Order: sequence, then structure tokens, then C-alpha cells
Amino acid sequence: MQWFAGRGLLCMTRLCFQTVVCSQSGPEISGACNLVTSATDSLEFTWQSAMSATSYRLVGDGVNKTSDTNSITVNNLTPGSRYSFTVRAVSSEGLVSNSISCTNSTGLL
Repeated sequence: MQWFAGRGLLCMTRLCFQTVVCSQSGPEISGACNLVTSATDSLEFTWQSAMSATSYRLVGDGVNKTSDTNSITVNNLTPGSRYSFTVRAVSSEGLVSNSISCTNSTGLL
């Protein structure tokens, strides 16, 4: 029998087995989530960009937003309220990173 490999296939004469990648790691997000602006009904956050991230997801307190950059503004919030969000980086393959926390309060009227 003779073995040969190519294009994701491992073959021996007249038999071929497709090889599969079993483990992939997603982007790694690190550092802190920083408050840029706090208004009466909105909060703007920024964080360090993650390698291999193509987008970021901010989730929490009834909000689910996506951003193509390392910053996001959350609008239509209740004045004087405290909000907690998590941010995760997402790769083009759909792999999701660990999360960082974004917590702050909106301003008062």
C-alpha cells in the first residue's frame, strides 16, 4: 500500500480519508473596556482591538449590538441608570473570544 496526502485528503491506493481540523481558536480580547462618553441617554465605549477580529458584540441589559470597530455607542438608555455589558470579538469564521466587561451609568437629566 502507498500513502499520499493532498488538498485535505489522506489517501492510500484506492482509499481516501478526508482530514478535518478539529480545533480552532478564536480571537483573544484583552485589556479594559473604557468609557469615552456618558450622556443622559447614551454611553460610548472603546476597547483594545483583537487580532483576527472582524466584528465585536456588545450584549447586556436588553442590548445586543454589533460593531465593525473597537468602539460602540449605546443609545436610548434611561437617564441616571447603571448598565452592565460584555464585549466579545468575533472572527470571520464565527469564532468568539473571551469577554470583557463594560459597566457605567448614564448622566442625569
